[in-house]
Amino acid sequence: MTGTSIRPWSPQLPERTTRRTTLMRPWHFVVAFGVVSLLADMVYEGARSIIGPYLATLGASATLVGIVAGAGEFIGYGLRVFTGYAVGRTRRYWTWTILGYAMTVLSVPLIGVTGVLAPALVMYGTERLGKAVRSPAKDTLLSYAAAKTGRGSAFGVHQALDQTGALLGPLLLAAILTWRERRLPACLRHPRHPRCPASLHAALAAVAGARPREYESSLEDTTAPDTAPIAHATGLPATFWQYVAVVAVLSAGVASFPLIAFHALNRHLQRTPPSRCSSRSRWRSTG
Repeated sequence: MTGTSIRPWSPQLPERTTRRTTLMRPWHFVVAFGVVSLLADMVYEGARSIIGPYLATLGASATLVGIVAGAGEFIGYGLRVFTGYAVGRTRRYWTWTILGYAMTVLSVPLIGVTGVLAPALVMYGTERLGKAVRSPAKDTLLSYAAAKTGRGSAFGVHQALDQTGALLGPLLLAAILTWRERRLPACLRHPRHPRCPASLHAALAAVAGARPREYESSLEDTTAPDTAPIAHATGLPATFWQYVAVVAVLSAGVASFPLIAFHALNRHLQRTPPSRCSSRSRWRSTG
């Protein structure tokens, strides 16, 4: 035993990894995030469906409604160039996403609270700005999950849920308007309408635990047919700019729905139900 040193035995503990695993599977993340978009669309698409008649009740003209609707679309889509650049530089995807959703769900009830035209216009612009703030970060988060599920499948499911909310939102507002006898301000701030923002915050709190960037770490193990890495190019191809030009031409011919709804109200194209006061007076006269 001379010349040899005996080391005391110690159990080999597994190395503690510093990498945090995501709490959600890719498809669970896609569906959960789609539910968030569904709830958000119920909020702001419902408000957009009546914003034209509501501005008319505040004294806005057709020209002002058209300008506001066009400016809102520019804010919601044009400013994504700048917010997308900021998101890429900061890489704080959840911060931008939650901030954008918060701007939307808080500004919509405030539109109904304000009984003055100027504050209502500011709140409508804030709602559109929230869409520009969250969209680049939201699409980036979805792209990480799409690396495992397939790009077409992930964005298709998300868009389906998103458009479902866009359909349910105006229907919900129509039901509230019928019950409230078409009182537009009361409809926007109705307690049953802000339940969607409350549910939205709860869903965001659950989804925020996911770290979708980790989905791309095992991209080579996926069997999805459309998840092959895209080679980095020096610039956007000519086909992209042709596509953008066609979309711009098509968008130039689309009439804004707030302006259409404003025209329908002013031209009395929809029948207004009798008010509660008039029904009571007729009941008293016949009684």
